[in-house]
Parts: sequence; structure tokens; C-alpha cells
Amino acid sequence: ALKKYYESLNIALDMKEKLFFLEPNIKSLKGIADIQILQANFYDAIQNYSEIINKGEGLLSFIDQSELSEIYYKRGLAYHALKDYVLAKNDLSEALTLLKKYPSPKIIEFTENIYFLKGDSYLNIGNNNNYQKALENINLAIAKNKFKPEYYQIKARANYFLGKYDQSISDATKSLSLI
Repeated sequence: ALKKYYESLNIALDMKEKLFFLEPNIKSLKGIADIQILQANFYDAIQNYSEIINKGEGLLSFIDQSELSEIYYKRGLAYHALKDYVLAKNDLSEALTLLKKYPSPKIIEFTENIYFLKGDSYLNIGNNNNYQKALENINLAIAKNKFKPEYYQIKARANYFLGKYDQSISDATKSLSLI
């Protein structure tokens, strides 16, 4: 079943690439990048999302402004997967900023994950200021969903690095209770 899934993704990507070269537009390029994300082809996805962002207003007229938050979110997701936490944090922050300006039901469902990824990125960047920002973001993710153990794992680590050992133990215990 997994093999058929990947074959279908490859066929879809091939068709999207052919369409893009016949009639290059922002939707085709975004479609290619979206498929590349699903295939864990993060480098190419980043390149395509960056091209969309860098083309600026000329291309953005082809998409709804609210879709830009999705593009930044997905590029941030790709950066996070590649462990480039500074760029991930920057793109995820931009996704949230754009989401406030141009609300989109499609991306609002990912807000919880944006906060989680931002929190994890801050944690992996390190230093006390970033550990505090990791806590702020992970608490926003927890406010949206209190039942994900990985959220409490990040919170436990951030509290540990901040020297809040009792809170860290409490968060780690909470994480284990949700598994």
C-alpha cells in the first residue's frame, strides 16, 4: 500500500511538473512543492517555496494573500525537518504574522503545529532567552491541545534548561501519562 502511495505521488509530481512547464504559474509551483514535502524532499520544496516568496507581488496576484501563511508554514516545516532551526523559527513566525493579517481556515488548523515547531526550534537553538520563548510557544500549543505527550517533552526540556527542575519533572511525568 505504501509503495502504491509513493508511486501515485511520483505520478502526480510528474504531471504537476509538466503542467508547470506548459503554463508556469504560482499554483503549479506550489503544487510541486507540496508534493515534495509529502515525499520528504525538503531541499527542493524549500527551493520552490522560496521561489514563490521571492518572486514577490507579481506572482502573489495568482494566489490569495492568505495562502502565503501556508507557504511560510510549509517552508518552516521543511527547514525544521532539516534541523535548520533558526530559519524554521523565522518562517513559522512569519506564517503566524500573515495568518493574523489574512486569516485562512486552511492554515488555522495548523496553528497548533506551528507553535509546537516554533517551540522546538527555540529549544534547539539554545540559550536562556530562547528556552523562555520555547516555553511560551509550547504553552500556546498546549492551550490548543493538552493531550500530546511531545508538547510536554519540549516543555520539560525547556524548564530543565531554565533550572526549573520541579516543573521539568512535572512536565515529564505528564508526558509519560499521555503515552
